[in-house]
Amino acid sequence: MHLQQFRRRIKQLTRPREQASRESNLGFTPGLLPIACIAWCIGTDIGLGVDFDARTWVLGAFPLAALSFILRGRFLHLRGSTFLLSVAMVAFGMASQTIGTIDKDTAKVLSIADGRIVKVEGVVGSSPVIRESNLGALEHHGHVAGSITFVVNDWLMHHEGDRTIASKCSLSISVTEHAGSLAVTEGDRISLRGRLIKNRSKRNPGERTSTPKAWVDIPNHQLIKLIPGDPTLTGLSAASIHSAWQETIRNALDSALSFHGSIRDRALVRAIILGVRDSSFQEMSIPYRRTGLAHYLAVSGFAFGVLIAIPGVLLTTQRPGIAGLIMVMVVIMGLCSIDIRAPALRAGIMSAVFFLGHALGRDWHRASLLALGCMIILLIDPLELGRPGFQLSFSVVASILVLSPELDRRISNLFDGYSEGPFACMGRVVRKSVSCGIVSWLSATPIVIHHFGIISPFGVVISVLAAPLVAGIVAMGVIAIILHPILPLMGLSAGWCASICAGALDVLARSASSLPGVCHVIPMQSWAWVVFVEIIIWRWFLHRSVNERRLLMIATVISLGVPFLPSCTKQGDTTFQLMTLDVGNGSCHIVSGPKGHVMIDGGSTSRRMCAQKIIIPALDSIGAGSLEAVIITHANLDHYAAIADLVCRIPIGKIFVGSSFLERADTRPGGPEEGLLGAANTWAVPVEIVSSESIENLAGLRWRFIHPEPSVHWRNENDASLVFRVEHLDESCTGRSMVLFTGDIEEPAMRWLLERKRGVLRASIVEAPHHGSVRASTGQFLKAVDPDLIVQSTGRRRLLKDELKHVIGSRRREVTARSGAIRSRIHQDGEIEVARFLEEQLSE
Repeated sequence: MHLQQFRRRIKQLTRPREQASRESNLGFTPGLLPIACIAWCIGTDIGLGVDFDARTWVLGAFPLAALSFILRGRFLHLRGSTFLLSVAMVAFGMASQTIGTIDKDTAKVLSIADGRIVKVEGVVGSSPVIRESNLGALEHHGHVAGSITFVVNDWLMHHEGDRTIASKCSLSISVTEHAGSLAVTEGDRISLRGRLIKNRSKRNPGERTSTPKAWVDIPNHQLIKLIPGDPTLTGLSAASIHSAWQETIRNALDSALSFHGSIRDRALVRAIILGVRDSSFQEMSIPYRRTGLAHYLAVSGFAFGVLIAIPGVLLTTQRPGIAGLIMVMVVIMGLCSIDIRAPALRAGIMSAVFFLGHALGRDWHRASLLALGCMIILLIDPLELGRPGFQLSFSVVASILVLSPELDRRISNLFDGYSEGPFACMGRVVRKSVSCGIVSWLSATPIVIHHFGIISPFGVVISVLAAPLVAGIVAMGVIAIILHPILPLMGLSAGWCASICAGALDVLARSASSLPGVCHVIPMQSWAWVVFVEIIIWRWFLHRSVNERRLLMIATVISLGVPFLPSCTKQGDTTFQLMTLDVGNGSCHIVSGPKGHVMIDGGSTSRRMCAQKIIIPALDSIGAGSLEAVIITHANLDHYAAIADLVCRIPIGKIFVGSSFLERADTRPGGPEEGLLGAANTWAVPVEIVSSESIENLAGLRWRFIHPEPSVHWRNENDASLVFRVEHLDESCTGRSMVLFTGDIEEPAMRWLLERKRGVLRASIVEAPHHGSVRASTGQFLKAVDPDLIVQSTGRRRLLKDELKHVIGSRRREVTARSGAIRSRIHQDGEIEVARFLEEQLSE
């Protein structure tokens, strides 16, 4: 009986094509999947943040699922609630198990993955490919080419002499130094030596937990040896066929574009059609991010819709079954041709299911189809839920499905008298485009503010103008890919058209980006604010009563004012807080005062995407929605590599640098210093020069700069580092400051300060000069400062020969390489309270 009811429910989720125009999407059954999808997302979100064992999950989910099938009849509401709770519990368990469950072999490998040297024998399970590292705007300076990665199956690992671990699962291999290719292919049996490494644990506030993973890092490809014998794997594999197919598609597009347009235009076409992002993509995407066009640079649902529309037009005369199956094949081939991300995967899944139902003579409800695509993606990878691409993709499409028809109806009522005539068809197309553009912009803006802190007031108009150009790029690019191998001349013509559209789109984006007021950087908001605003937006389109409209007006005013409210930090009796983040080989300090926050340096040479992964989550954890200022001590990349990524994510009042920073920018065209100054200019962040004569009042504190002198030129950039003290506003300049920042000063600068500035060096907390390096005058310098606490920001390698501990004696010292992020508070009575992030994690 229950099986028959289940079949009837599933059948009701689809409908015969001839009934499609008569049925409503607002009934209970068509709305079941969207509601279940919301429950699935909530369960997944909770499961990703809670450690939950499988036994408790089964014991909790099974009774609820059983109860939902037992209850019936008059208990519809109770049964529905129990069903949704069961869905959430299942998603909760699956998400928690995805990130927390590892097999026994992996657990053994993780237990010894401490950087030790191991020997591995196994079979190459995938073709070696160059994996480009994700880099920030300035991190590509001095960065070598990405590592070559592949997997090894059926491996045997030797470590510590006679100890071995054998496994049938896959082990990831990463080759750092290579010549661009490896002399191994899929199926070869190899032996290799390298360091066994695992992903790092959370070492800073706000960092996300990732699934435990270990891999072997090989410093040089010469450490890989082929083992003679017949290959274990023969024939073609799915991975090799997929790689060959992608390479063929990309070569065809590159050949069609080879004689047309600039390098920038060709990169733009590749990004929109195939999702290819090269090293210049970050810089190229800035105008699109400022104008709200960034979603066009990835293979989105819009681009996918244009892709499937091309064969759809040609197959209109075919039988529905044949046409539907052909379109399913087109969708699969399209997904195999691109770099798959959430928007493209969502569009591909929805298109495939839609055309499959079309071939079988049934059509899915649109909302149910979107919900099904969402749940399938979260089944594949629950971590997608927290990524901006996933959230933007599904929220925008949902708003287009539900809200766009409502807005289109209201606009059509305004122009009811112009519904006939020669331009009526064109008017309907424009009206629908405007409706979709407005709804998409409204739905996406709260999520963009949450993740990126950017709002583009004119994004609607610019998106509508850009839509036909993007459609032309996709259509002409796909035609070029198809025709160039067969009819090269026609393929080149299509490529020329795609380049023309790309050039026009780029001109539109850059011209609009230069307009005043086109983009504003505001504090990133919480998820509670995003949900609140999304509900307001939806109810503005769907409300029916005057009283609700009045409530919406009040709620709208409140929601618009929240992003511009000044952030505040709960400090109790604390008048000063210093957070030193663990950025590996680099430096980053955040000072929180009575009236705001200031960041000193922000860079790393060992942590990629430092701004997105470390600094921004840490700022969010202390409620720092904006920075009153950023101070860059000197022009070494490990002190400012992440700042260019910050200026486009959070409001920054000013950037302070020394004169040597600007001098290096002038003498190194195209260098990282010039790149940072260009980013600051793009996002309207003023840059000011400070020296030993400068005094600034920031965050309710006095910042007194004591080095370098404006008239002194230092040969070593480290010795030109800004040295400054942080004081109370009511404290005399000769008193003991709260903290002394020293940058990377070395022997000459320390001697100069001891000779001329000894009287103003005393501080409660001091930053260890040059990450803790020891010079001849280091001991004397620290003695003159006489600190109660020394804070050292450094990577682990420097601690292998820790010379500083012999110099400081019994003075208290905290090191990021050992403690993770360090939080230091100075109370009103002068007492220093220190908290180490790794210890805070254990206490939780």
